[in-house]
Amino acid sequence: MSNILRFRLIAVLLIFTATIAVAQESSAQTQAAAEQRSLTGTVKCAAQAAGHYTCGRNQTLLTCTLACVAQGSNFVLQTRDKTYFLAGDERQLEQFAGGKAVLTGHIVGSTFAVNTGSDHVVDTSSPAMAGK
Repeated sequence: MSNILRFRLIAVLLIFTATIAVAQESSAQTQAAAEQRSLTGTVKCAAQAAGHYTCGRNQTLLTCTLACVAQGSNFVLQTRDKTYFLAGDERQLEQFAGGKAVLTGHIVGSTFAVNTGSDHVVDTSSPAMAGK
């Protein structure tokens, strides 16, 4: 076998090996991002969390959050470390509005895709649980 043919064969094998390694790393990152997590925090509207919306004097955090979302803001989960936009069934998310909750789902960037069927409110005295 000539040197040029050996060189080409080695080059093809190196490229093939590198391609497989990149594909495996990408697959591992996708799998890690898709892992289900539970986060604890307060469910608010994005404008409240950013300090752009102030509740009225006679509003609870529940009524304030629902009014803010009704005006076009998004629900967020404000944890101790970070604020996540919530993606999920808005009617299901309303039950957690203004209260501390444990939500289960998947983190994708700054969004938390919520599995609303398995979530619960931590503090049953929160405004979100009033009358339930």
